[in-house]
Amino acid sequence: MDSLKRYTSSLGLIGLYVFSFFSLNSITFSGVGLIFMLIAMPFEKTRLLKLIRTPLFILACISIGFLVVRTLFSILEIPEIKDQHIEDALKFGRLWLFLVIAFWINGSTKLALRVLFLAFIGFIVGMISSIDTDLLTTIIKGERTGFHLRITPFGLYSATIITGLIIFSKRLIANSFKRKMNFFILFGITIAIVLLLEGLIATQARGAWLAFALVFPVVVFSILKKSDLTHAHKQALSVAMALTICLFVFIIALNFEIIKNRFLGQIETFTQNREYIIEKVPETGIGQRLHLYSFAIQKWREHPIFGWGTGTTQYLISHSQREDLKINSWKGGRVWFDHLHSTYLEFLVRFGLIGTGLLFASIFILLKEVINAYKKGALPFDIFLFTISSWAMAAIWCLFDFRLLHWDWRFYWMIISGVGTSFVLKKD
Repeated sequence: MDSLKRYTSSLGLIGLYVFSFFSLNSITFSGVGLIFMLIAMPFEKTRLLKLIRTPLFILACISIGFLVVRTLFSILEIPEIKDQHIEDALKFGRLWLFLVIAFWINGSTKLALRVLFLAFIGFIVGMISSIDTDLLTTIIKGERTGFHLRITPFGLYSATIITGLIIFSKRLIANSFKRKMNFFILFGITIAIVLLLEGLIATQARGAWLAFALVFPVVVFSILKKSDLTHAHKQALSVAMALTICLFVFIIALNFEIIKNRFLGQIETFTQNREYIIEKVPETGIGQRLHLYSFAIQKWREHPIFGWGTGTTQYLISHSQREDLKINSWKGGRVWFDHLHSTYLEFLVRFGLIGTGLLFASIFILLKEVINAYKKGALPFDIFLFTISSWAMAAIWCLFDFRLLHWDWRFYWMIISGVGTSFVLKKD
């Protein structure tokens, strides 16, 4: 029996490592890693019982229960998109699988850092391996790219990792001092930051830029205010941050025309419509969002309490007969938008005030549990700061986009939230 438990524990840890490395590169390999973890979980009975008793698991059950009930009613209300209701419900429900990651990390700082390191290495490998002649041509021409992933979320992932490299620099610098390899460690961090900053700029994703610009200064301030840093570490960290800022300014200067055009192109959204009539808003990036937001508010007001149903967004847009809710396809012609470009409006339209209230209650409880774990000393400061800052960037980014139902964002969410909430499971 003991040998079986050792075998299943090893299987779970292998699954955790495989999932972490491929989380933003391959849905197939990440899925295999997740299956390994799920298979091995029932054999860890003590830890599983502990997870079941946590507020997070209870909250997950409530949320999934609401999702099941709302989906059943959605099928009755709009049966012609039954498959879409079920598909979206399954994807929403899988967002709670971050508890599987938390289960296997189980409050271990060593495992948490390994998971984040593997995710970072996997992301960089995927980014570098996607670079070819066509991609370089795209970047040189000033066109948008997301390297091996979709453009908009790639910007968020890059911003998150840049922030993480700064947050965990204390550990990296401390270890490099011991190993007398500080030059090579700092050189590696510098190269990674340059690559990621260029990747962030290349996406031309304004939502990711805004999230990074708002959160990163707060992170820097929080690190420098931390009292347990030695004078040597503060000096090294200050140099690292100064270097990051210089690199950021340098890369912005190199891409100044791209950034300028990205923002100047939106001015007509406001200058050409001084009466602020939504129907006259031009089809710029911001203009298209304003059209979608006005439509979303209109549809929500028609069903404010329970919303329209689990898989209804694309159905509602395509049946609106509004040409302003179409976009030029890269294949040619015009196609309907398939989402509202705002996660919060998606919840309001799909699930109404009840479902949106449950979303914010879930976020509040997640924050509360993680903050409590930090106050009790179970959660290290740098992992706590990384979790909170990543959530903050994701929350800002979600104002302008919706990616929750796609595998890459779901795995990104699972890594970030799984690492942070794993310390809630740590023994007192």
